[in-house]
Amino acid sequence: MSKIDKKNSPTRKLYTFKRVSENLYKVVETGGYYALVKRGGKQIRRSLKTTDKALAKRRLSELKQKASKLRTGKEHASITFEKYSDRWIKAKAASLKSKTIGRIKDCLKGIRPYLGNNLIRNITYQDCELWLIGRRKELKPSAYRLEVFTL
Repeated sequence: MSKIDKKNSPTRKLYTFKRVSENLYKVVETGGYYALVKRGGKQIRRSLKTTDKALAKRRLSELKQKASKLRTGKEHASITFEKYSDRWIKAKAASLKSKTIGRIKDCLKGIRPYLGNNLIRNITYQDCELWLIGRRKELKPSAYRLEVFTL
């Protein structure tokens, strides 16, 4: 049995987009509106799920605000688990007691040998399984639960 390529399938409908205003497009066949926003060299295309132009413009402005909050750049794309966990601890320190922060730091000491140098975006389920295999034997059940919670 051969696979069906959905992108090049003869039954796939082709839609025509008509530019309505900056970043706002209308699908001629359905009357629906789409937003096309660029942020950090990437293009974001979203259906605004409406056929009303005024509502589409409001949703477009909301999408632009959300897109402007997206973090882009090399420093965010290439952060390791160790750096991120340090940053996370500093952020949590303001809202947690010092004893709780100490317990979390202890948990992170056990997790870092397994995930510390990995980029956050590259951590997989298999990496977490390796941590589980290596740490499960060393920890009491309560300490294990704390590390799972921290992870």
